[in-house]
Amino acid sequence: MAKVVPIILAGGRGTRLWPISRKLAPKQFVHFAAHRTLFQETLLRVRDPEYYEAPVIITNEDLRFFAVEQARELGVSLGAVLLEPIARNTAAAIATATALVIQMFGANAIVQVVASDLYVEADCVYLDSVQKARDASAAGYLVTFGIAPTEPATGYSYLQLGELLSDKVYMVDRFVEKPSRETAETLLSAGDFLWNSGMLMYSAADFMEELLKYAPLISEAATKAVTKATTATGFTRLGVERFSICPDMSVDQAVLQKSKKIAVVLSTFVWSDMGSWDAVWKAGPKDDQRNLNRGATTFLNTTNSLAITSGPHITVEGIDGLAVISCNDTIYVCHLQESQQVSQMVNKLRSAPATRSLTEELSSHQVGARTISKCDEDRLRVRHFSIMPGESLHFERYDRCNLHWIVVAGTVEVALRSSTRIIGENESLAFRSGQLRRATNRGNVLLEVIEIEIV
Repeated sequence: MAKVVPIILAGGRGTRLWPISRKLAPKQFVHFAAHRTLFQETLLRVRDPEYYEAPVIITNEDLRFFAVEQARELGVSLGAVLLEPIARNTAAAIATATALVIQMFGANAIVQVVASDLYVEADCVYLDSVQKARDASAAGYLVTFGIAPTEPATGYSYLQLGELLSDKVYMVDRFVEKPSRETAETLLSAGDFLWNSGMLMYSAADFMEELLKYAPLISEAATKAVTKATTATGFTRLGVERFSICPDMSVDQAVLQKSKKIAVVLSTFVWSDMGSWDAVWKAGPKDDQRNLNRGATTFLNTTNSLAITSGPHITVEGIDGLAVISCNDTIYVCHLQESQQVSQMVNKLRSAPATRSLTEELSSHQVGARTISKCDEDRLRVRHFSIMPGESLHFERYDRCNLHWIVVAGTVEVALRSSTRIIGENESLAFRSGQLRRATNRGNVLLEVIEIEIV
């Protein structure tokens, strides 16, 4: 059989894992409870060259270098990196990626759509479910993976099992979107409802046919956006005018809840949407007191808790069921069971100018450059930033503080107001910030610079 073409959705904002996950550094690309990111774990699940083609990634301009860098760290080749010009939810993302797959591999290609922010244990049970989904998609069905529910969760959508098609493969009778607690308890007790995992498998032609039937505006706009796409420096940019016509709809709303060809594989592999700190705690390895930690942390007389830090040492004493998340600019504390309400805190911070930046980025990320860490004092700021080969970082700085740059790795071309300087590894340059116009990585390796700003 022909290889499966993976489509990896990697454009989500992931603010439910704030403060580590933010708009410009979302959860799929950050290290918060494991040595690899969720995006990297997703790449590894579709890495087998005997079964899979190189994956098609769909993300956006702000996040594109995260995807490329993290794939490079694993040595994973990417088939394409498709960039959305604006956010239009999963229906438009999947439609455009599928249209691109048809261009690359033909209409009969079997596609597996996976979100990059899920935790999945890729054991033999998972592989068995994937094979069943592949067989069902080859028979003409659009196949989702249903997870046997373990609790009356209100943050997931549910689907009801219908007619049995084959071993553990059923038709889907109906979907129920994120129910109330009372409704979720009823669905759980019914015994024939599953959590909708958000993963799909289908023939590209079958999906586009159903999309045209039930969401023709998305079908037409997505196809034309791919036709008008341009490719340069490894990125495929969709046609903005056509893509912007796409309605903001999930793939469930656009197709899955309407089509008569939806099947589900009853799946028992370990899965989590990592949609809250409570979910991170449940999925991660815990000590004898059922505590999960990452970074510099110490527990004393504490149980069932989560502590993650990329900044100061966290010490937690005499509590149960608490989450403490610390990074370089803020600390978030909540009861684990209430951690799904973090969006309310994010909205409150975003509404105030003084705290809005806390929701945007843990580090700056623009045009191939990103701040990895920073330290702010009254008269001193230190940050560590990097620039991808061939990329530039532009500045519009009107302050007049003193800057000192030290090159840790690579070579940087610094364009000042009246001159241009080249700085190599282990070299430094001092200048006034108002002189700075542009920094360009002229080398072939990742440029890393330490910046010291003195006011």
